[in-house]
Amino acid sequence: YYILNKSGQQILYAMEESDGSCSRQCCPPRCRQFDMRLLDNNQQPVLHLHRPFDCPVCLCPFCALHPMEVTAGRE
Repeated sequence: YYILNKSGQQILYAMEESDGSCSRQCCPPRCRQFDMRLLDNNQQPVLHLHRPFDCPVCLCPFCALHPMEVTAGRE
């Protein structure tokens, strides 16, 4: 994904990483693992968003919230 400022200039690039199409096709969105990296225009890491795979037994939208780890800069 390209992230633009109000002037339409690219300021970040977002890239979702997945383990393959199986988890995307077979798992509900609330269960599947999610990894997204945001890079600046020099391809340097700015943010990394990570949510591990977790499929709760309870389907209530309030108790099925998942923690997401956010890391800034280089890891």
